[in-house]
Amino acid sequence: MFAGDLVPPYKAMLLNAFLVGTKDSDHFVRASSLSNLGEVCKALGFRIGPVVSEVSILFWWMSICHTSFT
Repeated sequence: MFAGDLVPPYKAMLLNAFLVGTKDSDHFVRASSLSNLGEVCKALGFRIGPVVSEVSILFWWMSICHTSFT
């Protein structure tokens, strides 16, 4: 069994945890959460279902509203 095989059963839990982590005040936690969010999406073959709008809004918000990630 590969690690990617473990992602689908825990998809909602992982996506929610990493989405919450992107709003943390610590920039290391935000960076780690964004990286892990990307890895989960990749492992799911980008089939993220109902949270696709939330993920899209998150990336838009972070690219427009944050002038610095430090």
